[in-house]
Amino acid sequence: MSGSGFTLPNIYCPFPATTFNDRPNPATPDVARDVYALIDKLDGGTPLLRDAAAGVHLADFAGRLHPDVSPQGLALVFMSHLVFYGHEAWIEQGEAPGHYLSPLELNRTYDRALEVFDGASTASSDTLVADLLGHFGNTVRSFNRPENYARIRTALEGYLRSQVWERDFRNHREMPSLATYQAMRRNTSSTVLYLELFTLFFDLNIPVTLLDHPVVRQLQDMQANYTCWVNDIFSFEKELKEDGALNLIFLLREARNLSWQQAVDAAAEMVKKEATDYLDLKARLPRLGIPLAGALAELLDQEERWQAHCIVYQQRAPRFSVTS
Repeated sequence: MSGSGFTLPNIYCPFPATTFNDRPNPATPDVARDVYALIDKLDGGTPLLRDAAAGVHLADFAGRLHPDVSPQGLALVFMSHLVFYGHEAWIEQGEAPGHYLSPLELNRTYDRALEVFDGASTASSDTLVADLLGHFGNTVRSFNRPENYARIRTALEGYLRSQVWERDFRNHREMPSLATYQAMRRNTSSTVLYLELFTLFFDLNIPVTLLDHPVVRQLQDMQANYTCWVNDIFSFEKELKEDGALNLIFLLREARNLSWQQAVDAAAEMVKKEATDYLDLKARLPRLGIPLAGALAELLDQEERWQAHCIVYQQRAPRFSVTS
């Protein structure tokens, strides 16, 4: 029972048991050293990125999240998390009392940041976001996988542009429709982007035509939904304390005229249904002429292990604590 008078449910997770608590990636110390040196450089004497990394136990979490990736893959894991949490810290700093980040400001910032991601030289006038994406782009290009680079670039832009949509609702203290929220949440959380990186994390050579198959794409969307909705449940108490609005539980309560407990339970039921529907669709792949073998099977397996890891992490990270 929470202090707010409702009970948070156990999260339904049919995905494999993990070694999250026991076996960090052996490359973690070396990769973490390089990433934290970059954090200190980009912070320029401020604690912004350092604090963001501390709030998610970045070195410990990233090193345990994918214990089997190569050092190159682990460097990309670190950088992808730094992009998300660093951008979030930057945008929250920009929305301090007295300053409103207009859609025009954000879009101009993202235009420039994407140029730097694509290889443009940085300038002293560039924002932290541009500097972060410059290093992120270099890390992605180091894999020399242009067919995947294009997809990652598209997902990255989707994440950035969705922030304009999210900030508009937050700044005006409004709530979108439930359907719109469900459609946008995968991008605002950067989950679409993160899933696109799995082919590089694990050096998986999957034809783009297979990744774009509507059934495979649906499986990826369902994985992203599961991630986002679990995240909403774990962060709900903190967002309720902060009077947040863009959370699945808030939207369910509004759309269906539910109590808080009913909305929490409805969200948990959505998580369970999405997971069971995902497993059902995955099992049908061979019947649809899509062999569940090779690199595709490994991709789905690694994504499922990631889901289970994330649940362990979110139960203990300071980021989701109502007292942090």
